Amino acid sequence: RERWSSKPKVAGILNREQEMFQSAYLKIDRAVKHINDLNDAAVSLSNQSQPVTINSDPEAGTHSIQYESDFIPPTIGLIIGDAVTNLRSALDHAYSAAVGAQEVMTGQVFFPIRDNRASTVGALQKAMKNGHTVPKPLYDCILDEIRPYDGGNADIVGLNKLSNRDKHRITTVVAGVASVRLSYQHGIINVDNAIFSAPVGKTFKITTGPGVIKFYKKPEVTLEIIFGEIGITYLQARSVIRTLFRLTETVNISVDMIAKAMSS
Repeated sequence: RERWSSKPKVAGILNREQEMFQSAYLKIDRAVKHINDLNDAAVSLSNQSQPVTINSDPEAGTHSIQYESDFIPPTIGLIIGDAVTNLRSALDHAYSAAVGAQEVMTGQVFFPIRDNRASTVGALQKAMKNGHTVPKPLYDCILDEIRPYDGGNADIVGLNKLSNRDKHRITTVVAGVASVRLSYQHGIINVDNAIFSAPVGKTFKITTGPGVIKFYKKPEVTLEIIFGEIGITYLQARSVIRTLFRLTETVNISVDMIAKAMSS
């Protein structure tokens, strides 16, 4: 598994507008740390999911690889929550810096994420009535480029729903499809590092046809952790790590867009 970097933007190499958003970029960098920690935890789970036994039926040509890989500790949900909270917070930091609102000290400034475009327009207009400075380039950027509403940016809307749920309970995850890497000889056929999709559980069965097979090395099991949340369509059956990488990229691009709008 590869580790991921957000290529952090460090004060001193940014232009004046980007330095306004340093705290937003730092929040993204912190989220990346949590995601890499999650990645390490997933690797550890895979290492703990090694095959126990291999049962072969040469006459039938079937071979069962038995392994344990169905336990996901609750600490995984905690790490996900830390990453999600920082990503959602990055949007609030960027918006607060852009509008220059005094309410930032009391926690009353939030990047608007709504059910539809009209509600997002209403949120921005309400913010301006409350004294927030929302320049037209920023206004247009939020509505027409970032589009933080249903039917607009599914990543941002999904992030917001997950963040809100995480405030009240640990994110639910389950073990999803695993993969099993095999190297074996079957008659005159040699198979080297073949990867097979496998259901998470205790047994994976391959069919090679009649005959004895010889495994060159111990099969390797890799676990995929997926979201088990109910009611958030965006997350259903999605890989946790891949989704968090995607959300990180989306938030990073959104902060860049806000910084660019404020330089217009």
